[in-house]
Amino acid sequence: MVSGMLALLTLVAGPTGPEAPQRYKMDVMISQVLDLSAMGMGEQTSDINGTVFFTLTTSDTTDGQLAHAVIDSMMVTATGQAAMQFSQSVADGLKGEYIHAYIKDGKVEGTPTPSVSGNPAMALAMPFVSAVFAGVRDGAKTWADTISTVTSNDQSTMNAQSIVNWTVTGMTGDELQLTGEGAGTVSGEQAGNQISGEVTNTWTLTSVVGGPATKAVLESSQDLLIITMQAPEPIAVQVTTSATVVEIP
Repeated sequence: MVSGMLALLTLVAGPTGPEAPQRYKMDVMISQVLDLSAMGMGEQTSDINGTVFFTLTTSDTTDGQLAHAVIDSMMVTATGQAAMQFSQSVADGLKGEYIHAYIKDGKVEGTPTPSVSGNPAMALAMPFVSAVFAGVRDGAKTWADTISTVTSNDQSTMNAQSIVNWTVTGMTGDELQLTGEGAGTVSGEQAGNQISGEVTNTWTLTSVVGGPATKAVLESSQDLLIITMQAPEPIAVQVTTSATVVEIP
């Protein structure tokens, strides 16, 4: 139990006011290849392209920061089966919605929380906070970070874990240039189907120590297997993602 005195000290030293807002643009490209040979249908390809504009504010709190990223606007186009979910009207529905995250030592602690869970286009916005708060350290030239996320909504629960090895490649003023190489696993359930697989990530980052970054490029590749009652064999899925984030002056 927290004593009254400790609670008072926590209140006195609690969150401070927000920092000046920063605006960002993020371009996202997702390609999915679904191998339905086991169902006699061959491969099906879907592509999603999106551009999201954010306003980011941060405020200090006990032992960390709170990050609040508001979606100012989103543009999206999609082909294949993805076109049924990722329409412009769905993207327009996210205007004014937000992503909230707790930042510790410059890195997202836990899983960022979206303000809505039923809009599929939110998946395009979710990489933003983790991209600009990647855990850039002071004084280190190389280090390794473990990233664990749990994403849950009405239709799915996904767990992802990976280890990213970071290397500082240069410095301009207070900003560091870094690269990261990561590998890990993903598993979960979606609409009653079991999903498992491997993921590899590469990062290119320009950031001050502790973040947020002014530029971030994330490339991701996932090789997944889906076990479903609708197919006699597991279905192979390959998903590639590219996200480029830049601060808008």
